[in-house]
Order: sequence, then C-alpha cells, then structure tokens
Amino acid sequence: MKRIAGVVKLLVICLIPFILTACGDDVYYTMENTDERLCGRTWVETIALDNDPNYISVEHQLVFSQTGQSRETWIKYKNGGGEDSSASTFTWRWMDNSREGLILDYGGGDLKYFDNVWVRDHYLSGKLDGNLIMMKDASYSY
Repeated sequence: MKRIAGVVKLLVICLIPFILTACGDDVYYTMENTDERLCGRTWVETIALDNDPNYISVEHQLVFSQTGQSRETWIKYKNGGGEDSSASTFTWRWMDNSREGLILDYGGGDLKYFDNVWVRDHYLSGKLDGNLIMMKDASYSY
C-alpha cells in the first residue's frame, strides 16, 4: 500500500508542471493581425523635417478598406503656414496566412511591401518598402 501511495505521489508531482502550463493564455493567438484591426481607421505618423527650410513636418496617413480602394496620403506642412498634399489609392492583400506582411498594389505594376506588420488596438508598425514606420490610430488620444 505504501508503494502504491509513493507511485501516485510521484505521478502527481510530475504532472503538476504540465497542469500549470496548460492554464496560460495562447499569447500568439491573441496577438494575431486581423482585417478588423487594420481596416476602417486612419493610421497616422508625423515626421519632423529639421533639415528642410521650407517644411516643418510631414504627416503620413494610411487608410485600409476591406471593400474598395484604400488610400495613402502625404501632407507636408510649410514653414510659415500652409501645406502641400498628395494622395494615392491602392488595393492590398496579406502576403500569406501568417498575416505578418502586406502587399500594397497601386496599379500599373507599382507595388509596395509592408513587412513585419504589427496591428494592435491603437498602433500599426512595420517596414514599408524598407522604412520603419510606427503609426497610431488618428482617433486615439493618449
């Protein structure tokens, strides 16, 4: 009887680490990029132009749409007031099922690649055509 109790005690001790690790959240699943998090927001980054005497800063905007055209806008704010802006439309798709990269198609063979994409509740980051960008949801104030 003591031998059976000893074996049971050993089994319980061996199973405790497995039981405790099974209780955790699946972190990868909760961090997955989704169309819903990406689309329907205006993503904005502001870049200071310290070395340009004509402009103070540039605002870069991306708006992803699940249906229809998406939009990229650049607004350059002039020294002394005023602005210059340009906008382009594009369609987009995930590179693969990992949803960690996007292909932005501006038409006419003009493609941009957005790698290492991280979409969070209020932030979007990654490498857009080799340049690191960190954007925030324009409607989010912190």
